[in-house]
Amino acid sequence: DWEGLVNRLYSPGNFLQSWEWGQFQATQGLQVARLHIQAAGVEAAVQGFGTKKLGILYWYFPRVAVPAELVTELANWVTQTGAAWWQVEPLHELNLQKIGGHIIKNRQPEATWVLDLVNTETELLAAMHPKTRYNINLAVRKGVTVTANKDVKLFNQLMRETASRDGFASYSAA
Repeated sequence: DWEGLVNRLYSPGNFLQSWEWGQFQATQGLQVARLHIQAAGVEAAVQGFGTKKLGILYWYFPRVAVPAELVTELANWVTQTGAAWWQVEPLHELNLQKIGGHIIKNRQPEATWVLDLVNTETELLAAMHPKTRYNINLAVRKGVTVTANKDVKLFNQLMRETASRDGFASYSAA
């Protein structure tokens, strides 16, 4: 069970290593690899996504925790797939230069925030950083409102506008 393995090794589990995220990536045309690597009494669960750019295969491993003892095993697996290159976004410091990997930083959010919605609005605001409270109050003064909406077309339009403005790639409407 992939989820059980990820949660056992990296409690709490990482969304980008979840089964569901892998399934979603597969619907986007990416190859999904879920690897349980073990050596020298150390183990890791690593989910990676393969794609071809200009006909050349490459692998991306988002937010992974790979112990130094297992980096070579991961590199060997990537080589066996015939990939020209690979990128790792590690949860901790990792040295891949000697084996041809490439480390990237800040492609995914650095952290997530779990918010207990059982608390009152006053309690939630009191627990926030003063700058966060300031920005929320500023948004209220400027007339920003938040509403629940299940309009997928509107969501895709907002995603395209945000991606264009902030210079990042977005998923297709499909």
